Amino acid sequence: MIFFFGGGWVQGTTTQFQPHCKYLSTLGIIGITAEYRVKNRHNTTPQDAITDAKSAMRWLKANAVQLNIDKDMIIAAGGSAGGHLAACTATLDGFNDPNDDSSIDPIPAALILFNPVLEIPGKVADRFGGEEEARKISPSFFVSEKTPPTLIFHGTEDQLVPASTILEFQKKMINSGNTCEVILFGDEQHAFFNVGKKGNRPYHQTLVLMKQFLVEEGFLKNK
Repeated sequence: MIFFFGGGWVQGTTTQFQPHCKYLSTLGIIGITAEYRVKNRHNTTPQDAITDAKSAMRWLKANAVQLNIDKDMIIAAGGSAGGHLAACTATLDGFNDPNDDSSIDPIPAALILFNPVLEIPGKVADRFGGEEEARKISPSFFVSEKTPPTLIFHGTEDQLVPASTILEFQKKMINSGNTCEVILFGDEQHAFFNVGKKGNRPYHQTLVLMKQFLVEEGFLKNK
């Protein structure tokens, strides 16, 4: 499972999901935290971050033998902007690095998303080059029958990513014949799932539910 950190495509570090990776290791799953370009450190755009995420997926698949992983069982995960990037690897056809091996499909086997941005809101569209460009990088508009099984954790009081956008994505997934499980956490706000929030209770709850999803989808034996 490869994790993309959150931070609004502006900031953030790979340390965010290190606790999740350590937990996965106890289940026999390799957890990876991906670096990608962000505005504060690299003066880049969200579109550049999408390219990096797709490159990361292709790199993992190309090096699966050396890493001792199954290239057909790689799960993309992430929180907020990182959840957006994970979803982009599964839905968007463009934004590919010309130096990548285009014969390698970047689509993951499943998605596990933590309060992800699935539809860029019009009020911030200017950050992405306008509403038309923002729509081009909104995974919700590109759901297809190829979109992999998805688990989403979201807080009902999220002020940055409206829960309505998550439920709309789920609706499109179901209408396309896909699996999309949305677990809403009552009265929780954005980033509720991180270590350190409310004595780590939401963090541990999401781990239990994540494991359950992995078992249900055949990525993990129940133990």
